[in-house]
Amino acid sequence: MSRVVDFLTDLSDFELAYFAKFKRQTYMTARQQEINDYLITRNLTEDKINELILSKPVSNLTDNNQRCPRCFSDKLIKENIEKINTSKIEALDSLTGKKPYAEKIVCNVCDYIIFDPNNDKRIIRLSKIWQLLTKKKLD
Repeated sequence: MSRVVDFLTDLSDFELAYFAKFKRQTYMTARQQEINDYLITRNLTEDKINELILSKPVSNLTDNNQRCPRCFSDKLIKENIEKINTSKIEALDSLTGKKPYAEKIVCNVCDYIIFDPNNDKRIIRLSKIWQLLTKKKLD
């Protein structure tokens, strides 16, 4: 058994449906076939996958785990990545040699990006406001 199939065996039917719908196509053709074969062993046809996705799993689980807003899985990948879009304070830190890092969170089941510090609209808006304020002072 491959690592992918080992991972798939730990998924519920809901999670497996979301995996098949959103993440299966990110794999190479041979691995996709292996995933398709596993789906057959779990009796998940395309119709059943669509039915499970439309029925949406329970979103108000009480275990207090951080979950994906799309598939409600708690199987998340968290990694520290270097921030590219930074605030002015973080940019000043980078001048001293410190690189700003932040946590990126992606769902390991459906590939939904929960948080990407390099696509944080708040920081982009703040830097645009900062540019407008500093530009007016210069004029």
